Amino acid sequence: MSADLLVVRGRLWSGRTLEADAMLVRDERVLALGSTAELRAASPSARIVDAGGATVSPGLVDAHLHLVPWARARKQLELAGCTSREEALERVRAALGSLPDDDTPLVGRGWDEGGWEAPPDARA
Repeated sequence: MSADLLVVRGRLWSGRTLEADAMLVRDERVLALGSTAELRAASPSARIVDAGGATVSPGLVDAHLHLVPWARARKQLELAGCTSREEALERVRAALGSLPDDDTPLVGRGWDEGGWEAPPDARA
């Protein structure tokens, strides 16, 4: 069994900011969240790490990146968040205006027509 770890002065986050200023860890698992005082009392011999106000979030077990698709996506027109056909078309018009005159294709990504007044079609 390893010694407890007490992380203090962190902005604890797990999908949303948590209402606690300290986290007690034992055997690589979060044991408790709460105030620094109550968690120090629960484990007086814990090694203390001062997060200095930084965000503290759960570890990512499978943190990896598909480099080529990610790099391609950075050059594509982002359409996520468009709430209508007209808004998507405005973004397309603006992007077309910034393309070089060398037949460079415009590729869009991330759009979702859910909630639009009408789905996109070839006439758009």
